[in-house]
Amino acid sequence: MTTTNLNTTILTSDERRTLTAAWSAFHASGEARAEDFILYAILRGKNPKTGFTRITNPKKLANGLREFGGYQHALDMLGRAYKGPLTRKLALCFPGLRGERFNELLDAISAAIEAARKEA
Repeated sequence: MTTTNLNTTILTSDERRTLTAAWSAFHASGEARAEDFILYAILRGKNPKTGFTRITNPKKLANGLREFGGYQHALDMLGRAYKGPLTRKLALCFPGLRGERFNELLDAISAAIEAARKEA
């Protein structure tokens, strides 16, 4: 299996520190959803599928659920958020980051989402 990773150099060390602090506060607020965890993994250059459990119950699979259905649903939700809610979430992670660098991150996230969808 291949893994979906962004180049770990996509974030500078200052951006990584900012992300870690912002994520801690966001996660503590209880507002983090499954797609937010995918975004966090993508930004850190980690495999976004790691935190999702496979469905192995034969009855559930026979009734139409997919093995990685939760992951695929969260990935779809993140993909739909691109350039809308995703922009707001990225602004929460990196307050003050605007312009070309902000757009670079959005484009890199979009590419990672598309790569993850192809693997899913």
